Amino acid sequence: MKIDFRNAFNEVSRDHFVKATCSMFPAMSSWTNWCYDEPSMLLYDHTHIIESQAGVQQGDPLGPLYFCCGIMALVNEIQALNPVYNKWYMDDGGIVGDVELLTKAWNLIKSRGPERKCEWSWLDPDCKVLSRSMRCQSAQIKLVPHSEIQMLGVPLGSDAFVSEFVEKKLLGRRLSVSWVFQ
Repeated sequence: MKIDFRNAFNEVSRDHFVKATCSMFPAMSSWTNWCYDEPSMLLYDHTHIIESQAGVQQGDPLGPLYFCCGIMALVNEIQALNPVYNKWYMDDGGIVGDVELLTKAWNLIKSRGPERKCEWSWLDPDCKVLSRSMRCQSAQIKLVPHSEIQMLGVPLGSDAFVSEFVEKKLLGRRLSVSWVFQ
């Protein structure tokens, strides 16, 4: 299962990531509390004040660390389910396990995480079984064929899929950029 939290850095609960950060990094507590204990005042059009009460501040160099501290408990709960694989890079995660485990992980993410998009795939390219659990979730979870798997924007699927991806996304960009410099 591939998870990508949408607008994650803006959605993470401030109370949650502040408590988690202060617990993990006590020496940062004063700074973190000073930055995030009170809502930030954002000025729009020199007249409208908007209180920012959720998420990390855009441009905060500690923002990615704060976000990761905020989701660490969720990642650890998923790990306690003993998946074959549970790796995350900030708001992008990959979890490998049987359908029952993935369903449990999905329910945790759904109940505790911010809005997300999710993809399910099979590592066995010959698997065509759509379990009852997956059919129930299919409105919320995109089913991706084994041949089209991507992770963090990297194609991991079939040779044909990888070649097409490289041709369109990478070589196509480079050719148009090099043309500008000629």
